[in-house]
Amino acid sequence: MPNATRAADTRARILREAARVFAAKGYAGATTVDIAKRAKVTQPLVHHYFGTKERLWRTVLKDLYGRLSTELLAERARTEGEPAMVRIRRMLVAFVHFSGRCPELSRVTRGESVSGGTGFETLYRDHLAPLIEVFEGLIADAVKEGALAKPYVPFAYFFVIGAATQLFAEPETAKRAFGVDARDPRVVEDYAEYVVELVMHALTAGVRAPRSPSGPRAAAARPRAPARRAR
Repeated sequence: MPNATRAADTRARILREAARVFAAKGYAGATTVDIAKRAKVTQPLVHHYFGTKERLWRTVLKDLYGRLSTELLAERARTEGEPAMVRIRRMLVAFVHFSGRCPELSRVTRGESVSGGTGFETLYRDHLAPLIEVFEGLIADAVKEGALAKPYVPFAYFFVIGAATQLFAEPETAKRAFGVDARDPRVVEDYAEYVVELVMHALTAGVRAPRSPSGPRAAAARPRAPARRAR
C-alpha cells in the first residue's frame, strides 16, 4: 500500500474512532489517549494528524455535520419547487437514514447539549444552528402554503429529532427489549417509513401550542401586558 494511501486510511480511522469516543464520553471526558487506543495507533500519531484535542473535535463535527448537510441539501435540491410537505417528508427520510448509518451525530449532540461548555458552543454555533434554521424555514413554508396550522416550533423540532434518532441512540435497549437490530439496514428503512408517517400525521393534526410557552424567543412573541398606572 502506497504511503499516501496508508496515511489517508490511518487519518480516516482516527477520525472515525474519535467520533465514537466523543459520542460515548463527550468532549470534556474524551482524551487523545482513548482515541489512540480505539484507533490502534500511538497518541503522538493522533496529534500528528490533528494537533490538539480541540482541533480534532472541530474536525469530527465538520465531518459529521458536513456529511449530513450534504445529504439534506441534495434532497432539498431534488425537491425544489415541490410543496413544502413533500420537501419535509423527503428530508426527514434522508435524516433518518443518515442517523441509522451514523448514530454518533445524535449521541454527540445530546451529550454536549446536556453538559454545555465550549464543546457545545462550537457544535451549536457552527453546525446545529444553521440546520435548525432550515427546519424553521420548512415549517414556515408549509404554514404559508396552508398545509399546516402554525405549530409551536420548539416542541415540534424536538419531537421530530427524537422520533428520528432515538432508536439509534439506544441500540442495546432495542435489541434487549424488542429483538430489534437498530444497525440492520432493513430496520433503518422500515423505521424511516414509520417515523415519516408518524411525524406527518402529528404535524398535520393541528396540535395546539402550549398556553404559556417559555424561552426568550417565545417570550418575545407573546403580547405584552399593558403597563400599570402609577398610583
